[in-house]
Amino acid sequence: MGLTYAKGIDEAPDNINVKASYALKTATLEAEYNDYDTVGKATTIGVSKSFQMTEYMINAAVKYTNFSSDTPYIENQNHLYITAEITF
Repeated sequence: MGLTYAKGIDEAPDNINVKASYALKTATLEAEYNDYDTVGKATTIGVSKSFQMTEYMINAAVKYTNFSSDTPYIENQNHLYITAEITF
């Protein structure tokens, strides 16, 4: 679990970030919330899993993000994405 406050520099908005994760036997559940001051709010939920394959580690995740804009210049957005990373 974590909480971060970032003060915006110059014209950048302040940001409050709250995140939590919970490890199950099969995967890790993740949730994150960002409040970008006058710009909008983003919520992300997902599940991730790491696999050991010989000398390589594969980290995979499926996440969904919802962004709600506080300004007419940025549209609300919803994204579902899959990531994979190999480390060696």
